Amino acid sequence: MNLNQITILSLDLTTSIPKGEGVCVYFECEDLDQYVEKFETKRNQI
Repeated sequence: MNLNQITILSLDLTTSIPKGEGVCVYFECEDLDQYVEKFETKRNQI
């Protein structure tokens, strides 16, 4: 995991809430399994 990379999150303002399943958030990460493992380890320490 390279913490020096830039991460961007874009949000849009809307006047109505769409019908359906809700919001989906997607993350792009080359080493996703390693990143998730580190995240879960830190989460379990709280």
